[in-house]
Amino acid sequence: MIPKLICLLFILLNLILIQPAQGEDGSLLTGLEIYRVVYKEPGLMRESGVMSGITADYSINWFSLSLLAAFGRVDYDSPISGSIDDIRDLKIEARALWDPATDTKAKKPRLTPFAGIAYRLLIDDSSGRVSSLGFVGYERRSNYVYSPIGIKLLLPVSKSRFFNLIAEYDFFWQGWQESLLSSANSGYSDLENKQDSGYGYRFSLQFICKGASLDMIIEPFFRFWD
Repeated sequence: MIPKLICLLFILLNLILIQPAQGEDGSLLTGLEIYRVVYKEPGLMRESGVMSGITADYSINWFSLSLLAAFGRVDYDSPISGSIDDIRDLKIEARALWDPATDTKAKKPRLTPFAGIAYRLLIDDSSGRVSSLGFVGYERRSNYVYSPIGIKLLLPVSKSRFFNLIAEYDFFWQGWQESLLSSANSGYSDLENKQDSGYGYRFSLQFICKGASLDMIIEPFFRFWD
């Protein structure tokens, strides 16, 4: 309980101490995303594959809203239940951030914090599939509510080109895991388990090239959840 109160106080203090810029027009950023995902439960199972999706981010003044939808196929392998290839995975993530660094027109290096609230849904659907050892697959859903807390370091290279270093810690508030066993056998009951602990972090490096009406951003990244 105490770490969650500290996290909430940090967000509130940042909202109070840094005043938002006024009078800026909103901006919409859309893009494509592709990445490799690996999920492991040591000694029990491993999943890996490639995900790709679409991102959209709307920013105005000190506030930003973003949405990610990604789809892919992963391979499952377990010494206990066998293996299944090409399992359908879907990830949906929505984030609302207080972010004073939405303006990238700085003339000198600038370090700014950001914080907010986010929801992440991951669907792993092996329903209708049978593993190499004869086990029937089912649909699983992982739900996380968390607060992104981080910093951005904007480094101007020229009037129209910038590097933006981003480091983020994801403070876990609440989660729940759904096992839709009925998708394997209609006689089974679905299960839902509450998750009270966890954390994540992510790092990325943006290369920003600003144009007269459109900007281009290339952003390699690393994301982790435990």
